Amino acid sequence: MFIEEVSICNLFAYYGKVSVAFRQISDKNLYCLYGNNGFGKTSFIRCAKLLFLGTGLNETLMIVCYH
Repeated sequence: MFIEEVSICNLFAYYGKVSVAFRQISDKNLYCLYGNNGFGKTSFIRCAKLLFLGTGLNETLMIVCYH
């Protein structure tokens, strides 16, 4: 499977609609995400995690011990 384009709208550091197009290089399933600091690489990964894993990404279980 090859992902041709991803569109993100108003999520994390993205404001408005942002589209990212990917190029296929030969028959490899390799994606490279690079850019300067502050250009949204981590936000893109967080969006992908949200897409594939759902909303429970940052849920933590608090355990309180009273000893």
